[in-house]
Amino acid sequence: MKIIHNISSINGDYGGPLFSMKIIAETQSKLGHDVIIITGKSINEKDKITFDSNIKVMENNSYSKFRYMPNWLNVLKNKIGIPDIIHTYGLWSYSNYAAGKYSREFNVPHIIAPCGMLYEEALNSSSNLKKIAWYFFQKKHLNNSSCLHAKSNQELEKLFKIFPHKQIKVLPNPIEIQNNNQENRDEKYFLKNLEIDKKIIFYIGRIHSRKGLKSLILVWDKIVKLFPGWVLIIAGTGEEDYCSKIINFSKKSKNIKFFNAMKKDIIDEGDYNLIIAGSLYGNEKKLLFEHSSLFISPSNFENFGMSIAEALSYQLPVIISRNTPWENIEKNNCGWFIDPNTNDIKTILIKALGLDYNLLKEMGKNSIKMIEDFDKISIAKKSIEIYKYLIDINKYSLSNVS
Repeated sequence: MKIIHNISSINGDYGGPLFSMKIIAETQSKLGHDVIIITGKSINEKDKITFDSNIKVMENNSYSKFRYMPNWLNVLKNKIGIPDIIHTYGLWSYSNYAAGKYSREFNVPHIIAPCGMLYEEALNSSSNLKKIAWYFFQKKHLNNSSCLHAKSNQELEKLFKIFPHKQIKVLPNPIEIQNNNQENRDEKYFLKNLEIDKKIIFYIGRIHSRKGLKSLILVWDKIVKLFPGWVLIIAGTGEEDYCSKIINFSKKSKNIKFFNAMKKDIIDEGDYNLIIAGSLYGNEKKLLFEHSSLFISPSNFENFGMSIAEALSYQLPVIISRNTPWENIEKNNCGWFIDPNTNDIKTILIKALGLDYNLLKEMGKNSIKMIEDFDKISIAKKSIEIYKYLIDINKYSLSNVS
């Protein structure tokens, strides 16, 4: 099967949608399918995510906000030809509009994953430009697709409210199940040449206003003296202005000894209790998961939460927002729910950090129950089943027309 995956950016700051797409695309390729990525031009080559060599990646040449490229459709026609299916991730970019037009011109099924961008919270905080785009073309573009892809039952319900007559399929993000049995958790760990000799609680993901990081830092400043043996690491990237706000906010905190690892590679020794790590990919990211003891995500909402799934795969107990689709976290005794406000974050952090360390490890072992159904091979096979179904429906519709 010839599959096009379409996403507006392959820069690491695009977050969970990109990393889940990477896993599913590479797994589909290993299952014998012809996989092509079409995307906008990367602004920062350093943070560009790479793919297996047998996957063709096509970038347009535009750096504009919506990555507009007038001849993008002609490039697709001349260099790719006609695929069996197009799978789009995210909204609000010209490449997504072009993929939809391309699919209609060649009668190719088109499945779109909104990736949480149609949650009420996301729409309410959208720019005026996005609201105009929604009115003039984005909603029509979604209606013209063959199918919408929800990452969870929670997102399915939200999409159904907007598109009650639309076909919607639920396909969770795939996860790389780790064989880590916690043996590295107590070993010496270096983050960008800084030796970390404390227990680690961390967040990794997009640095964005809806992720609750200001509330987390505010709480950390209030309780950090109670837990001198712990360090909070915040890893990830986002829009430069908001990253600067988080850094400045951390510097002003009363009890936090803060280090910005984004600025230096070689540093002096220091008894830091908060580290802003910047982007971590590949082995750097893997080492952080392996050496940490607790994961936290106080996000206002998540349609799936790729970093939550990754933490669970590394047998880490998690502290996560109640506004996520991981409803069995407390039932399976592998973490805690929080309401994303400072009072609740503080209460649960004090409870979790005050637990016996071995008990935390035991909770982490329970996490494997949460992710057994998200193995990348089984999810990739389910995606192919959905594609085949959409292709068959499309053929039936075309035969009736003719």
